[in-house]
Amino acid sequence: MHRCHLNGLLRLKPSAGRAGRHRQLVDRVLFFLLVDISLGNNGFRRQVVFWSADDVGFVGQGRCGRDGGTLARNDRGNGDVMLLGLVERYGDEGIGHGWLGLVGGRFGPVDVGGNQLANGAGAILWSRLRNSKRRQRCLLARRGVEPRHAPDAPFHLTNGDSAARTLRRTRLRGPVLAWRDVLHEGPVPPGDAATVRTARARFVVESGWDSRVEDVVDELERRDRTLVEALADGREVILWFEHDLYDQLQLLQVLATIAESRVPTGALRLICIDRFEGHPRFAGLGELDADELVSLWPLRLPVDEATFAAAAEAWDAFRGPDPRALEALSPAPGLPFLQAALLRLLEELPATGDGLGRTERQLLEALAQGATTPHALMPASSAAEEAPFMGDTTVYRRLYDLSVGERPLVGGVPEPPPRGDDVAFRAASFRLTKMGRAVLAGREDRIAAVGVDRWHGGVHVHGPDPWRWDRASRRVVAPT
Repeated sequence: MHRCHLNGLLRLKPSAGRAGRHRQLVDRVLFFLLVDISLGNNGFRRQVVFWSADDVGFVGQGRCGRDGGTLARNDRGNGDVMLLGLVERYGDEGIGHGWLGLVGGRFGPVDVGGNQLANGAGAILWSRLRNSKRRQRCLLARRGVEPRHAPDAPFHLTNGDSAARTLRRTRLRGPVLAWRDVLHEGPVPPGDAATVRTARARFVVESGWDSRVEDVVDELERRDRTLVEALADGREVILWFEHDLYDQLQLLQVLATIAESRVPTGALRLICIDRFEGHPRFAGLGELDADELVSLWPLRLPVDEATFAAAAEAWDAFRGPDPRALEALSPAPGLPFLQAALLRLLEELPATGDGLGRTERQLLEALAQGATTPHALMPASSAAEEAPFMGDTTVYRRLYDLSVGERPLVGGVPEPPPRGDDVAFRAASFRLTKMGRAVLAGREDRIAAVGVDRWHGGVHVHGPDPWRWDRASRRVVAPT
């Protein structure tokens, strides 16, 4: 399995023996793979799997801080692995890509044979590309830094890295910014944009996706400032989003950020879809190719004052402590998918009777039907969604939460990444416990069995008597 992951992705090209600043002899090479580098719905991953070059066998793995130079012990006991050269920070191509690994030697040039690992070779390519303007633009793209664009080029903002990468391959001009934040997880408090950025940065660090709150705050502030400056410069700004909960919450935040800045919005446009011909089970912009994205260009619409007002009301309700404020919202002009998305958020509250949120119930039902591995559980949960929105690490965290406590509902669940070992987690086999079957049947309550402590926007779901959701009446039930 490990061998097939490696073949065709990285091909070592030893230098011809000419020593020099930019062409080095290869003494011994340790290949590396970035595990699950697609970060669209999953936050900030820092997982690297190492491979030895001599026998292409699995060596070990390690998680690294943002500044490089981190030591990670390999599993063979034959020395430490030094990781060098974090190529990019929180640029538009991803977060934390581009580590180099070596043992007792230096890299020669490396070819990358697949888009998924293109960012992983960025620092190596630097020694080959530094003397050409065209090649420097290639390097900047790999680092997530936008090359210069004409002042009249449009500015594109979308939900994550997959759609952003495809937008860059279209004939549409202009820079592309991926928004990236899993707003349906963790606290999103009332207050101005700076307050929200700080809270989100703390959540990112507490979740294990980064190590320094200050660094994440800086990057979120830079993201927001880039958007505001594009509008202030008079660029046409196009928001590319879809209908699911992940996107709709991001769209609310984007519109709130713009409104707070008080920049002119006459050049702001929105493309937001819930279907695409030829994609019978449309799951998002990330599955469309470059030509398909270009075909959406005529659908862009201006964002008027009524839409801004409705978005502000919904953003405030989402960040408030009482989820009944979301129930009370009227249909939002210009945001046709918002109401259904917010209803889906409410379904994550513990249900009356069994205490299960919708995702948790879907996971237990899949387990009961024989899906006992991560590879089987993730698609089973997504298939039960009208508009899939949750990334794998969030789904796995839900599963893990059901496996802890005095009376776990699921057995055999190691802690998932980023805090847990990715390889061990993906190799695990889960089982539904007796308590899990009782909860699934409605004879026991999940809250009483394993407790709960999580945030949805401004709602803190915790304690023995939390906010709940009545599946029959489809209404929020307040704590007694």
